[in-house]
Amino acid sequence: MKLTKRFEEILSDAFAESIVIDERGDGHHVEIICIDEAFQELSRIEKSRYAFKALSGFIKQVHAVTVKCFTPDEWEKKKDSFSSTKYIHIKR
Repeated sequence: MKLTKRFEEILSDAFAESIVIDERGDGHHVEIICIDEAFQELSRIEKSRYAFKALSGFIKQVHAVTVKCFTPDEWEKKKDSFSSTKYIHIKR
């Protein structure tokens, strides 16, 4: 199973919405955006740790990964700056 597909499955179980961007199409340069109310009141570092914890068993298989986490309100304000055809948008 392709690693990005596995990320999609894990993220759909962990967060209300998530987006996986496979930069090169090889599954080794990945950008992940997680959107969930659980990020309310958390610092940026705490949000990232929360997301990385969900992916902990698989993260070592990726060469480069970027994780960005937002509450639904934060995402509404910033989502237009992330528009790309590379996105794989996952809603729970």
